This record gives sequence, C-alpha cells and structure tokens, in this order.
Amino acid sequence: MTKEVDEVILYDNEAVFPLGMYDQPNDRAEWQEWKRAGINLLRCHSEEQLDQTHKRKMMGWVPVPIICRDAEGEAALTERVKSLRGHPALVTWEAQDEAIWNACRLDDGVVTNRIWAQPPDVRAMVHSRLDALVPRLRRGSAIVRSLSPGKKVWLNEAAKSDQETLARCLPWLDIVGYDYYPVPEDPWRGRQLHLLGGYTDRFRRTAPSRDVWVVEQAFSWSNISKSDVGRSDRIHDYNSNTWPETPLAESEKHPTVEECRFMAWIAISHGATGLLWFGSSTEKRPSPFLHGLMEVVAELAAVQPFLTAGGVTRIRATPDGRQCPPVLGVSTVARRNGNGILLALINEDYSDHDVKVTGMEEIKPGDLTPVVDPSDDPKSSSDGLTTKMRGHEVRVYVTG
Repeated sequence: MTKEVDEVILYDNEAVFPLGMYDQPNDRAEWQEWKRAGINLLRCHSEEQLDQTHKRKMMGWVPVPIICRDAEGEAALTERVKSLRGHPALVTWEAQDEAIWNACRLDDGVVTNRIWAQPPDVRAMVHSRLDALVPRLRRGSAIVRSLSPGKKVWLNEAAKSDQETLARCLPWLDIVGYDYYPVPEDPWRGRQLHLLGGYTDRFRRTAPSRDVWVVEQAFSWSNISKSDVGRSDRIHDYNSNTWPETPLAESEKHPTVEECRFMAWIAISHGATGLLWFGSSTEKRPSPFLHGLMEVVAELAAVQPFLTAGGVTRIRATPDGRQCPPVLGVSTVARRNGNGILLALINEDYSDHDVKVTGMEEIKPGDLTPVVDPSDDPKSSSDGLTTKMRGHEVRVYVTG
C-alpha cells in the first residue's frame, strides 16, 4: 500500500517532518545527541524551555487548555497564549491530551469505547460530555487562532478514541494524533506492533485533510507508574481500558532498535505526517535504549527531505504468495525529491516473504543505496526487483 502525504508543518518557510520528544533532554550531552540524531520538535512548558529549544534550532509545541468550560477558562487560555505567542521556536499549540478519551471515563475510572453497550443513563452521560466538548474546543480554538495566527492547533487522542466526536472537532483542528505503546506485545491485551498501521488508517479516514501525528513508545512499562501519567491513562490495557497486569520481567522490556524502526515506518507507510516519542523522562541515564532510539531517529532524519515529498504511486511491493501467504503484506513508501527516490519496504507480517517491487524499471539494484542494513540484496528478475524480507523487517533505500 502507498500513501500520499499532506502538507506537513512549516518551519522557517520549509516543510518539515516532525521528529519530536515529549521531554526536554537531561543535560548538554543529551541535547547534542538528540540534535545530532535529528530531533526537531520538543514539548515546552515555559519560555525558558522554548529558549533552550530555539537555541538548538529546534521547534517547540506548548500544551494549553484549549477546551474551555467557561469564561474563567477562556481568560486563562488568553493569558497563556499571549505570554508565549511571539516566541520564535513556537509552531504548535496542543489541546488537553486525550480529551475525547477522558470524556468517556466512567465513575469507576475505566474508559469505555463501547458507548453503545452501556446502560441508557451511562450512554446519556457520556454523550452529554462529548456534546459539550465540541463547542468548548471551538471557543478555545477561536481564541488561539485569533491571538496566534499561523500556528497550528493539535489534539492528541488514544488509539481507540471515539472517531465520530473527533470528526465533529476537525473544523477547529489542524493536527490530530494518537498514542499507542505495544511493547511488550500481548495479543490478548490488544498490544501488537502491526496495529499501528490500522490505527493510523483509522485516524487518516477520519481526518484525511489534516496532519496525523503518531506518538510512539520511548519507555519500558516498569519505569512508568500510575502517578507518572495521572488520569490520562496513557498506558493501559487496550482491550479492557484498565491498567495491564504485565509480569515484571516482561514490563522491563524496552522496544528494540528493530521494533522502534518498524513502529516508525509502519506509521509513515499508513500516512503519518509526524512522529513523536513519549516516556523518555522515566528512563535512567545513561540509557542504552534511548541511544538505540536515536539511531532510528538519525535514519529518519537522513531521509528528511523525502518524508515531505510527493509520492511515486507506480512503485509497489507485493509478497510472493507461493511461499508464505501474506496476511497484511508489505507496505511501500516511495517518494521523489529532485532526482532522487526513496524506497522503503515494511513487512507488516511476522512471517518472512519473498517480495517483488514493480514500477522501478529504470532503476537497477546497484542504484539503490541502503539507509538501513538489509538482510538480503535486491535482485533484478523478470518480475522487477525481488528480495527476501524477514518478518517485521524494514528496508530503506535511496537513489541519486
């Protein structure tokens, strides 16, 4: 499958694919490492943090209470926006995190995404909350846009947040996003790496003309406590919407470099226009895991101009079903920048596949420079370029 890219965020009048972190670096060495890797967007809570971000020529986003309940909330939002709106690092204002998701939280603390299955009184309560959220967002967004024209308004949600309500909010949003943290994988609890593709599709269908940012995992569950994320329920059992009962040995698992790479590229292949990583503040330093994550960020930054370029729709990757029947198959990201072409292949299946790539007749295998070390070299055949890919493997090549 090949996805087209919408207009992404602009910085200094240039299109930029956001590669962001929810936390500020710990020290000077980490600032240097993140900057060198290609991190270009940071969450900022103060003018001082925006100053530090701008000093490194990065962009900043600021969370503000855009969803206003009353005149007092509108006044607080106005004051907050006025205090930071002129900062040169600022590119985006973020509304309250997972606002739709939290509007569906019941009295026992559990979030329901099966509103239709609730008793009539509970359904009425949840729908009343969702109905109230939309005009509150409209009022707050109008304030932000009038005081800070040209800056985007972003709402991040949970992967299973109600899409009908999100669709009603779209006129007052420029960016929508969702978070999903599937490591360690547990199919019984709805945690699987490849579901990032389907969830991105879901948000793309709801918001086809908006930027879609995907928030990915930069932590191990053992380093996250309930108090760290409060009632946002950012880390939860994706089937029951409660805290997971994960064995300690499993909860200590960090995403590997290969898993970080796969999560990044499957989101891009399904239409993500920005990637952010949450949870780094919980990691003890030095953190081998964060060093590995920055390796993946550096790979993405190396092809940054392609990530905001137009798609080459004729290029397709197809698994050879005579070997192992495809389930999800192999996604393709093909972009042209100047005379160069980016080709990324993402095997969404757990099984190995023999893969043929068509639409690249003028390109020989020797013209492809790998950005990521491949497990097999592509070869010319009567079917086009062919290669064997391991399960969940990602290949990234550039030409020119």
